[in-house]
Amino acid sequence: MKRNHFRGCQGIAMKFPRHLTLYYATTYQPVRSLFTWLGTWCALLALTLLPAIAQAASCTPHGGPAPLVVMLPGFTVNANPNVPIGAILGSNTTTWSATSPSAYITCDITMSSEIYNGDGTYLGTVGGTPNVYASSIPGVGFQFTLGSSTLLPYTAYLDPVQGGPGVHWAPNPSYSFTTKLVKTGAIAAGGSLNGEIGQVWVTGSGFNFQIVSIQLSSSIIFTPTRPTCAATAPPVSLGVATIGTTLRNVGDTSPAQNFNVTLVCSGGSAGVTTNLYATLTDQTNPGNTSNQLSLTNTSVATGVKIQVLNGATILGYGPDSIAAGNTNQWLIQSSVGNTTLTLPLSARYIQTAASPTPGNADGIATMTLSYQ
Repeated sequence: MKRNHFRGCQGIAMKFPRHLTLYYATTYQPVRSLFTWLGTWCALLALTLLPAIAQAASCTPHGGPAPLVVMLPGFTVNANPNVPIGAILGSNTTTWSATSPSAYITCDITMSSEIYNGDGTYLGTVGGTPNVYASSIPGVGFQFTLGSSTLLPYTAYLDPVQGGPGVHWAPNPSYSFTTKLVKTGAIAAGGSLNGEIGQVWVTGSGFNFQIVSIQLSSSIIFTPTRPTCAATAPPVSLGVATIGTTLRNVGDTSPAQNFNVTLVCSGGSAGVTTNLYATLTDQTNPGNTSNQLSLTNTSVATGVKIQVLNGATILGYGPDSIAAGNTNQWLIQSSVGNTTLTLPLSARYIQTAASPTPGNADGIATMTLSYQ
């Protein structure tokens, strides 16, 4: 932590027998020479001393709240959950940034130590990795490093000059901070970590005060290595739909033609599965969110569109996005591991105008897979 002495008028205290204290206002001077200078006046001023009145120790923030807040960016870790206990799953090194750069805290007693702690239960050494804290994700812990090599928890002991009254306690803006995720046990699922992950305290004479809160500006996201799938599907011929026979009125449909999408899923860690979702996107009209696929611009026919079905369910269309909850996203299968799936679908024409015109009627849709 950065410690800056006051450079204005302040009270300087010296202790005398019978717990008598002299307070003398003066401008800032080096502490050693100031104590020596005051000492030469002891004999002259001793008769004027009054009994000291004990007051509770306190710390005061200036220019910001207490504790002061420093922020660290989040990061994403995608790792094999089957590594040995104690293995490092992922890490990130950055320099923290203060939310109130000019803010500081002063305390009215001498502080004897600074204590740097991580958040969560302290586990100690796990599988050979020292100084590990538990996180809210089962099987995943933290290890924190201040600077290049100082592991938390860490205590810095202070001399009276470093921790004396009037010192400005403020985060050093140049401190680097490394956060590591450590395997501490069986990992069944991923998760996210947010909020405060560490603190800095000062202590002295039975008094302690949190001066800094180390927080995340965005989430740390951990996901086990999951399988991903490659999809293949042949072009689908819908045959001939005869206007006036097969298609007579708006809403009439042609017989559905079955086809299969093959999904080859691989690359996941043993025992790790994913919930596999999909979204169909209309390539001719990407903003289409209906359940009718537009005809391509080269199609001659008019007044008809195409529907794709999953069993008896007519599938809708949505943006080309992997985001969970995407418009018209649907579940293919839960708990998919390293495997090959066959997804049976069907397609058909639907009449959309009272007077359709004949000709070729083609449509193109893409499928976007989302692993959740």
